[in-house]
Amino acid sequence: MTIESGAGGCGSFKLSITPCVAGRCCYMRNDEALCDNTTHQMCADLLGMWSENERCETEPCPLGRCCYRVNGTIDCVENYYQKDCLFGLQGEWQEGGDCGGPCLMSDDSSACGPMDLVIAIDVTGSMTGEIAAVRTQAESILETAIEVAGSDLRASLVTFRDEVVVLHPLTTNSNAVVGALATLTANGGLELPEASAVALREIISGDGECVVGSGFTTPFRNGATRLVILITDAPNGGCDDLETPDDIEYAHQCALDAANEDIAISAVYVADGD
Repeated sequence: MTIESGAGGCGSFKLSITPCVAGRCCYMRNDEALCDNTTHQMCADLLGMWSENERCETEPCPLGRCCYRVNGTIDCVENYYQKDCLFGLQGEWQEGGDCGGPCLMSDDSSACGPMDLVIAIDVTGSMTGEIAAVRTQAESILETAIEVAGSDLRASLVTFRDEVVVLHPLTTNSNAVVGALATLTANGGLELPEASAVALREIISGDGECVVGSGFTTPFRNGATRLVILITDAPNGGCDDLETPDDIEYAHQCALDAANEDIAISAVYVADGD
């Protein structure tokens, strides 16, 4: 309310009234989530989040869990407001969440969650000098994948020469995949191009040519990180030991199909192959 008067206090007066607009104010006090019906200014004084024309009784403040770091260690608190999590604790907020499950943060190495990992390895004779190192590195990749997947990992092992063999479909038995890795030897293969893109095709869509055995029969999981690591020292030549423009187009289409299925491909070229 504002009253203006003329000189000496006598004269005409102007009365101006600004109505109070009430709303819901969500704020924290001593780590307790509270709610009051207040004006915007009163809520600002409380360092709260204000919503016009909403009331605590009918539109409760959204609560969630806050994952944050304390001296490098991830901690979790429940029944927290988003603003106080983001700006007070510099954390990550999940509406409706609680601290019963793992608290994974986006910048944490264990934030991948469920993962389906396929390792596809060229086992032709030109890889003889490198196959031992490839086995060791593949085992290390599996160990890291288990860690970043929070132990929710399925792994698969595929080999290729001028044909494709699925030694292990996707399985939670990582030890079995490690055991199969230990048995790999490099031999065979005629000319330099190998069936790497055919291996990818079989992994992505299950319809690769020159596949020996039952093939890639276990599909990727919905909601899991999907990753294929391809290790070779040769260009793609399909099943016929020849690298043609059709083979290049075939490999390109495999990449497009993988992207469409949210499958990431990491190709490792072994430069020291014969």
